[in-house]
This record gives sequence, structure tokens and C-alpha cells, in this order.
Amino acid sequence: MTPAELNTLSEQVAERVVTLLNCSPHQGFVDKNQAAAILGISVPTLERRTADGSIPSHKIGRLRRYLPSELLGNKKGGCDE
Repeated sequence: MTPAELNTLSEQVAERVVTLLNCSPHQGFVDKNQAAAILGISVPTLERRTADGSIPSHKIGRLRRYLPSELLGNKKGGCDE
């Protein structure tokens, strides 16, 4: 990649991160314990289903977080995808 392409890519990634973090100000991310409670499943089951991709999640730094609207089937969660 050229430096210009890398710069464009980094700007796109930064914009996407800001969008994900600010897309729904009234709804915040929840941790794995809260996500498991929302879904009515155990934390180990949540972790397995997250790993296989059947439960959507977001990696924020070293932390894995979940949007309640995505857990309940509303993929957009107030965001323009």
C-alpha cells in the first residue's frame, strides 16, 4: 500500500470507530455478564457463540462488548450500517 492509501484506510477506520461508539447515545455497550443475562444464557455459552460468530460483538481495546439492540436482533441499533 502506498502512504496515501494507508492514510485513507486509517481515516476510514477512525470514522467507523467513532460511528460505532457514538451511533446510539442512549444505548451503551454491555459486558459479557450483562449480555448473557439479556439473552438468558450462560457466560460460557455466550463466549462460544461469540467465537463462532453467531452473536455479534465489538472489540474495544482488549475488551469485548455487546450492543443490546444487536443481541435482540435489531442489527442497526440506531446506526447507519
